[in-house]
Amino acid sequence: MQFIYPYYNATIKLTKQLDGSIGKTIFELAHQDPSKTVYWHLDEDYVGVTSDVHQMELSPSRGKHRVTVVDETGNSLGVEFQVEWC
Repeated sequence: MQFIYPYYNATIKLTKQLDGSIGKTIFELAHQDPSKTVYWHLDEDYVGVTSDVHQMELSPSRGKHRVTVVDETGNSLGVEFQVEWC
């Protein structure tokens, strides 16, 4: 597995939407076997599962975070990043 986005220590800038909410970004992962199920966690919270296309749309709060993925066979990978709101 390898993260396509975000890269390690990336700064993600999220913009405010017309309705006042904060925008989202898409996290993307490449897996040697795309058919594997992958479980996604933002910091310590479970945020979803993917299979085939490993993309997860998230809207993290400002500050430092870590996204961790664990596939169905127990392999895990994490990346740290920073979020700023514009």
